[in-house]
Amino acid sequence: MIDVTDLSVSFGTTPAVQGLSFSVARGEVLGLIGESGSGKSATALAVMGLLPPTASTTGSIRLDGEELTTAGEKRLTALRGRAMAIVFQDPLQAFTPVHRVGAQIAEAIRAHQRVPRKVAARRAVELLDLVGIRDPHQRARSYPHEFSGGMRQRALIAMAVANRPDLLIADEPTTALDVTVQAHILDVLKTAQRETGAALLLITHDLSVVARAADRVHVLRGGLTVETGTVEEVLRAPRETYTKTLIAAMEAGDRPAAARPVRTVLEVRDLVRHHPGVRAVDGVSFDLRSGETLGLVGESGSGKTTLLMEIMALARPQRGRITVLGRDTAQLSRRDRRRVRRDLQIVFQDPSASLDPRMTVGAIVAEPLLTHGRSPGRVPELLAQVGLPAAYAARHPVHLSGGQRQRVAIARAIALDPAVLVLDEPVSALDPTIRAEIVGLLENLRAERGLSYLFVAHDLPLIRRIADRVAVMYRGRIAEIGPAHQVFTAPGHPYTRALLRASALRDDDPPIATGCRFRPRCPLYAELPAAPRSRCVTEEPEISGDSGAACHHHPGEAP
Repeated sequence: MIDVTDLSVSFGTTPAVQGLSFSVARGEVLGLIGESGSGKSATALAVMGLLPPTASTTGSIRLDGEELTTAGEKRLTALRGRAMAIVFQDPLQAFTPVHRVGAQIAEAIRAHQRVPRKVAARRAVELLDLVGIRDPHQRARSYPHEFSGGMRQRALIAMAVANRPDLLIADEPTTALDVTVQAHILDVLKTAQRETGAALLLITHDLSVVARAADRVHVLRGGLTVETGTVEEVLRAPRETYTKTLIAAMEAGDRPAAARPVRTVLEVRDLVRHHPGVRAVDGVSFDLRSGETLGLVGESGSGKTTLLMEIMALARPQRGRITVLGRDTAQLSRRDRRRVRRDLQIVFQDPSASLDPRMTVGAIVAEPLLTHGRSPGRVPELLAQVGLPAAYAARHPVHLSGGQRQRVAIARAIALDPAVLVLDEPVSALDPTIRAEIVGLLENLRAERGLSYLFVAHDLPLIRRIADRVAVMYRGRIAEIGPAHQVFTAPGHPYTRALLRASALRDDDPPIATGCRFRPRCPLYAELPAAPRSRCVTEEPEISGDSGAACHHHPGEAP
């Protein structure tokens, strides 16, 4: 269906793709993998005819026998959306925020088919149903911001297959999504492919995604082909050193259990944050000890981000208590809050959004020092600690790679010698090798500085490697908490077991007024006799002590 021969793409004098050749048959899935800068996205944009005017292209791209490199813009516009379609990484940017989701899908249909508006609207609803969005008639009238990340990605897939394209390109479709959403998005892509019979070009840096979904694999590095073959050949018996390095970067084992620290640096008790109609955080309790890494996991909408923002606000919570280094945040004066802020810092998921593009790296790292009356002379030392040359202080963030920008964000976070670092998905958007480097850096800093980490991630192998203890969140509550090796090898809560199996996510589980909020999805509840089930309906389970599962029926809990 798509035949690429000797494709080269350059931006000015910089080559992005060099002599790339591959083909994808109808109904086949080809995984295109490699690090940032390997040429994956440039290849996708070249196929779609979406490269900027500054790019130059040589070679051949044939779609069902038709040459695309010499096609005019009018012809390419006619082919996009009908004969070939693309699913981008960020669906929030791909959708227009001021129009309803159903209307945007219907617009894509009417751009290529002569059908009445009502027919296109009905087809949009059918497509939302096809990709697994519940109550599609109602959801078609929603705006993109009213969808979760996983729902937006499914809606984008619905739009991409609206005209039954011959070629479907998915460019990093699961990046920054949690493991359950990733699994469902891949299932949706396969369903959409079966529905249309399309060839699927799956672009990703996540080898687990390729292993689950692809038939063949094409490994790129610096725009050049490194290795190609079936999934079995490449992932189980790689021939090239670079491929072996990529696979090694994805592997993670259990982190040895650390000695139990005795000092509590962060304590959260019965924390509540309700919004109109949403119990974002609903009675969360945990503590973080000195020198410890506590991993916080859970799917989209579980309340992780709201919990972090409540902690970082250092203010009186809606209900409950937050204590940082022995100081109750509800009792802090403005001056006290400023002092505590030095000991509690955060590293965000996307350094491109958290670093001011107008400031140099040196100014970014020096800013917290100057704010708190300290000398900026430590900037070169801080850059060295995160593995960056002192000369980078004169650069701006736009001139750095994603991994380098995240190193800058870490340098800024440790500038004031904090006791606690909150890490909000700090490596989710990075390639496997860069991710491994940043994780190694974080582990070294923790050991050298005695830092405590509250580490939020959807990457379960990463949490298994880096965390001493793990807390699993579901719908604003902690479903299970305990030592990492225990949670991963002998999970007590059905939700934790489902998360480890990467079960399909349903964004629209009905709200539960009483009892266990997980029961609509719980396999144990479905199999229980009537008497034990009644307890699940009437009584919400709690965790006793600092380790356990909030389930009435897990081993060790009285029936």
